[in-house]
Amino acid sequence: MNPTDTAAAWEGDVANAVAVHATRHPVERAGPHTIKVWRIDPGVVIQRVMLVRDGAPDSYLGPLESARAD
Repeated sequence: MNPTDTAAAWEGDVANAVAVHATRHPVERAGPHTIKVWRIDPGVVIQRVMLVRDGAPDSYLGPLESARAD
């Protein structure tokens, strides 16, 4: 990523007061998996973590929250 792209991404994050990051990880076997999130900086707030299998629709706020399975 060149510096111009990085600056533009940062400006968008600041303007929207949100940083959106996506990664892809292959899953090699079926069954239960564990997602771990570590707090590194005390000032960072994680508002939403989305796990998507078949692609998520593009929208400003992301997809609706799924029902809780209690």
